[in-house]
Amino acid sequence: RIIFGFLEPEDLKDVLLVSKNWKSVADEPILWAGFDLPRKCRRNVQKFYRFLDFSLSTKLQHLTLTGDEPPNDINEYDDHFKFEIKDKHIKHLMNLELASVEIKNIDLSKVSDEVLGQFINKCKECDITEYYEDEPPNNNLNLSSDDDDEEKLFLGVKKITSIFKAIQEALEGSRLKSLRLKYARRQEYKERMNLDLSAIPSDILVAAFSRLEILDLEDVFLNSEQLSSIFDLGFGRSLRRLRLHGVEMDFIQARHLIKVLDTNCQLKKLELSEVDVSDIPSMFFAGVINKIEWVVFKDMEVDSDQLEEMFLAIIRGDSAMKHLGMFGMNDSLSDVDEEVFATAVNMLESVAFDENLSKDLTEQMFNVMSIQTNLKIIGMPGKQIPVDAFENIQEVDEKVLAEALNNLRSVRIDLGNFDRDCFFNMPQLITFFKQLSSRSELKRIVREDWPDWSRFPY
Repeated sequence: RIIFGFLEPEDLKDVLLVSKNWKSVADEPILWAGFDLPRKCRRNVQKFYRFLDFSLSTKLQHLTLTGDEPPNDINEYDDHFKFEIKDKHIKHLMNLELASVEIKNIDLSKVSDEVLGQFINKCKECDITEYYEDEPPNNNLNLSSDDDDEEKLFLGVKKITSIFKAIQEALEGSRLKSLRLKYARRQEYKERMNLDLSAIPSDILVAAFSRLEILDLEDVFLNSEQLSSIFDLGFGRSLRRLRLHGVEMDFIQARHLIKVLDTNCQLKKLELSEVDVSDIPSMFFAGVINKIEWVVFKDMEVDSDQLEEMFLAIIRGDSAMKHLGMFGMNDSLSDVDEEVFATAVNMLESVAFDENLSKDLTEQMFNVMSIQTNLKIIGMPGKQIPVDAFENIQEVDEKVLAEALNNLRSVRIDLGNFDRDCFFNMPQLITFFKQLSSRSELKRIVREDWPDWSRFPY
C-alpha cells in the first residue's frame, strides 16, 4: 500500500488489473483521494457518460466544476468543462458517493436550483468560489439586484440560497459537513470587494450553518441581523473549525462573537481577520482564545494587553492552544514583554509570524528556543515559514541560532528566492550545519523554493 501510494490514479487503474491481491490493496479509498474526473470527460459529453457507466467512476471522491478560461489565481493546468452543464449531467453525478465538490468559474445557469442544491447536499464538503470581473459602483457586490452586475456572476444569490435551502430541508439527511464560500477577484489589480448576501433570510443561513463541522466565509457581507442570528443559533455544537476572513463586523458584533465562542462552541480551529476586538476585556478575551487548539489572527485590532494576557495564560498552563499564527499585527506585538512572548510561544507546537517581527522579539524567541522548547516547526502545520526570511535573524547569535533550530523537528531554509531575501549570514549557516553532527532533534530540513544565490549574503 505504501508503494501504491506514490502512484497517480491514472496508474492505479492499471494496477487493479494485475492480480486479485494487487486489486484488493489498490481498491483502498485512501489511495484514490486525489482522483478527479478525467480531462477527456470534461471535453466530450459522450465520454462523460461513458466514464460514469464504467466501474472506475466509483473511485471518484472529489469533483471540480470549472469552465471557460480560468482567472489569474486558478492553476493554468486545471481542467475545464467544454460543454454546457445541465440537470441531466448533475443527476448522473449524484449517483456517485462524492466526498467533496469544488465550484469555481463555471456557468450553471442551465442547472435548476433544486438539483444543484440536492447535489451539493449529498457531498461532505463544498467549496464555492464566486468571481467578479469588473468593479461595481461600491465596495459591496449586491447579488440580489436585477441589474447588469448579476450577469457578471457565475452563480448569484438565487443558486447560493438554493444550496442553503437544500441543507435546511434535508434536516438530518444532509451529508454536508464542510462549507467554504469565497469571493475572489479575477484580476489581482482590481479593488477587493465583498459579496453582499444580505438578501438571504437569516433562518436559512442559521439552518444551513448549524449542522456544519467546518465553516469558512471569505469576503462576504452579512448584515447585523444575519450575524446575530448566525452567532446565536448558527454555530452548532458540531462546529470544529471556523474561518471568517474579511467578514465585516463592528465592535458590538465582535464582542458577541467572542461571547458565543466562550459559551456555545467547541472549536478546535479559529481563523479571524480584520476584526476589532480591542474593546473586549483582556482576561475574558484570553480565556476564550486559549480554549482553542489552532488560532490564526490576521490584521486584527488587538491591544498588547490582550495579547500579553493570552501569553501569560499559556505560561500558567491555562491553555489548550497548540498552534498560533499572527500576521499583520507587529504593532500590537511590539509592546508585549519580550520574555513573556518568547516563553509562551516556545510552549506551543508551532508558531507563525510576519517576517519583519521586531528585533527584540526575534532575538528572545530564539534565545529561549536554544535552551528548551516544545516547538516542532516555525510556521503552521503544512506550511512552514523559511527561518532565513526573518529580517532580524542576523541579530541572533550564531551559536544560539544553531542550538535553537536543532531543537526543532523540522526547519525550512530557502536561502532566498526571486521575491524573498535570505537574511542568514555565512557564520550562522555553517554553525547550524556543524550542530547537526553533534546534538540535534531535527528530522527534516525543507527547502520549498529554488534558491536565488544572488540574494544570499556571502
